[in-house]
Amino acid sequence: MVFWVPLVVGGGLWANFVSTKDLDEITTFDKRGRMLGGFWGGLLLGGILGLWVGVNFGQSVKQGWQSVDSFVSALMPGSSSSGSDKPPPPEAGPPSGMMQPPQNPYYQVGYPMQQ
Repeated sequence: MVFWVPLVVGGGLWANFVSTKDLDEITTFDKRGRMLGGFWGGLLLGGILGLWVGVNFGQSVKQGWQSVDSFVSALMPGSSSSGSDKPPPPEAGPPSGMMQPPQNPYYQVGYPMQQ
């Protein structure tokens, strides 16, 4: 009796293979007409969908990512990606009696400023 089980399973798999092969031959005519079915179509569709989601739901996606990131960092400390996004701590400023230099990035010490 155990002899029949592999024979029945093998026959079913063979019948499935033959019917799938026949169906593939029928649908080969439709494959040339599908423009969005290949790699480049998927890339184009994904880009358009990603742009739409980013414009319409960007803030929600950012908030969701921050929630996932905080959850993962609570489970595994040190694996958070937001650690590198944080600005460095502010440096100690000059004493309160001293004047601060202007906040112009083009200002160089020793040259007069043009106004």
